[in-house]
Amino acid sequence: MQRFLAIIILVFIPLLIFTGCGRDYSAEKQLWYADKLRNEKLKDPEKATPKDYKKVIASYEKILKKYPDWGKNGKVLLTIARLYARQGNLSRAEEEFKKVLEDYPRDIASSIEAQASIGSIYEQRGEWKKAEIEYKKVATNFPHVANNRLLLRTFEMPLYIARHYQASGQMEKAKEVYAETIAGYQKVKEKNKENELGAVAQSYIARAYMNQGKWEEAIKAFQTLITDYAKSPQAAMAFYRIGQIYQKQLKLPIRAIATYRKYIEDYPKKANAKEAQFNLGSLYAQEGDYAQAIKELQLVLNKYPQDNKLSPAAQLAIASLYEKEDKWDQALTEYRKVLSDFPKTVSALRVPLHIAQYYQSKEKKEEAQKAYQEAVAYYKKVSSENKGTPFGLAATEFLANTYFAQKDWETGINILQTIPANYPNVPRAATAFYRIGQIYQKQLKLPIRAIETYRKYIKNYPKEAKAKEAQFNLSSLYAQQGDYSQAIKEFQLVLKKYPRDNNLSPAAQLAIASLYEKEDKWDQALTEYRKVLSDFPKTVSALRVPLHIAEYYQSKEKTEEAQKAYQEAVAYYKKVSSENKGTPFGLAATEFLADTYFSRKDWETGINILQKLIDDYPKSPRTVNALFRIAEVYQTGLNEGKQAIQVYERIRKKYTQPDIAAPALFRIGLVYQNILKQPEQAKTIYRKFLADYPKYKLRDKVKEELDSLSKSK
Repeated sequence: MQRFLAIIILVFIPLLIFTGCGRDYSAEKQLWYADKLRNEKLKDPEKATPKDYKKVIASYEKILKKYPDWGKNGKVLLTIARLYARQGNLSRAEEEFKKVLEDYPRDIASSIEAQASIGSIYEQRGEWKKAEIEYKKVATNFPHVANNRLLLRTFEMPLYIARHYQASGQMEKAKEVYAETIAGYQKVKEKNKENELGAVAQSYIARAYMNQGKWEEAIKAFQTLITDYAKSPQAAMAFYRIGQIYQKQLKLPIRAIATYRKYIEDYPKKANAKEAQFNLGSLYAQEGDYAQAIKELQLVLNKYPQDNKLSPAAQLAIASLYEKEDKWDQALTEYRKVLSDFPKTVSALRVPLHIAQYYQSKEKKEEAQKAYQEAVAYYKKVSSENKGTPFGLAATEFLANTYFAQKDWETGINILQTIPANYPNVPRAATAFYRIGQIYQKQLKLPIRAIETYRKYIKNYPKEAKAKEAQFNLSSLYAQQGDYSQAIKEFQLVLKKYPRDNNLSPAAQLAIASLYEKEDKWDQALTEYRKVLSDFPKTVSALRVPLHIAEYYQSKEKTEEAQKAYQEAVAYYKKVSSENKGTPFGLAATEFLADTYFSRKDWETGINILQKLIDDYPKSPRTVNALFRIAEVYQTGLNEGKQAIQVYERIRKKYTQPDIAAPALFRIGLVYQNILKQPEQAKTIYRKFLADYPKYKLRDKVKEELDSLSKSK
């Protein structure tokens, strides 16, 4: 009997296992066919028919029916739900997503995706409160996992909710949600102090601060991560992020350099080490230390010669730095290395045109002509040899640019026109078409052709991102042509097609109002201006309206209306700046409040408002704009040169980077020259400028002023 049982075990159990494996294989095969059918039938969503969707969905439903116990059925049902959503059948999609939650609760990844998708459906319907409830379930109903990117949605979703409130201008609510989110991450960390999940939670605390622009707090959060979880992979990324914040957000190059150096030293084998090395080179270049920058970039080439992105970029940068040092022969040698060492890169494509443009800028006509001929031959060869590839497309674009650089617009346009035919399914083909419209509009000043091109672009590429800009440009062109009636119609199409675009739609509404004003239809214009305020209240376009209305009445010498409008403008800007304090929108409202007083020549009140702005927004990059504005008011409004110089010196002391300090120094010279009438002091300032900033873009203007002072003597 025992022997008989042993035979059963030996024979039938392997048979059952084999049968199970066979069923899994059959299910996998069926899924492969379903995926293949989906890719074939639904490859182009524009051409897919309801019948196509029905057939594809049926192929997945067949798997569920034939293999009801298969372990991947949660993913299969999730795919079905996504297909209904893609088709626009949101009600059915919602039903299927809910089935995923009900029928496959153990498939955590699919369940999280289904839960988030239900929230997305409510959001698409405009039911944000319901969407928020569903989104919150992602963070509360599922376990946090550290090592699965799909499951990080549990961390991501609270940030998504906070960003929604930010984007809609509800800053107080956003601040509240961020505080709750950080507290939630802190709880996860406290429960997982000794494992990787705690490190992930700490990294998301830092991200929450970054999303709010609280860079110092983000750095502290990253430093805590590095201290508490030194061996975590998150620690290395935190170190790198600190370097990025110092470099890009806080504009503190010395700290960024120190951070990147330490990162490279501590994490030499991390993927971002090469980017940190490249960033070091870029930072030294920005600081004007070209010799050290070249050394750092040379290290990129030595350490990472196989990197087809950073190494060619480093070689190109080295050439550029020699050029900035006026060492053209050395620069030319380095540029040619880009072509020889990295021939199949975009960096290489940049070289021939740049060389030609260099000679052109130096007015070396023969060298420029020869270089342009060589560039054309090079780009033609590369585009021909690589036709149908992304590299061939890029070469074609550079070929067009080479003709544009020589102001041969028609030849360049003809080349761009070949791109849609040769690369029909590439997004950049649409970009080429759009660019033709821009050239007709901006360079050739041919509005009729520009209008025709934009119309064709909108017709051929209605869903491309640039379609809305093309529609806006159409409107602007009709306005420039003086056809205000047609321009208004086109701008109204912007509003109709893209009502949620917080850039173009408010600008279109503002333009409609302006056009009625140009037609001397002030009552209609006023109605349209008020629509900007009511329909797009949280936009800069709205901020422009109250001051503009007041200035309109002032220009028409309607004293009573102007006085009332100025009072309303002041009240409006005070209210908006107060309600949005600490936000970019609140800052902009404060700037408009100052401008309202300046418009009335109440210089002192305007200056006081800008000074308060500087105190309230010390970390904003627009603080320097406020300082320049104060100095300009002293300079041109009040004609008080000494006070203007004091402010410009304050700017130079606080902001040492050339893009800020150099213009401030130049303006000090202008004040001495034109207001204080002290030519010798002005000369001293101009000479200092040329010594301190010999390659800054204002140098030619400074030389002109210095020459004029020398001649007037």
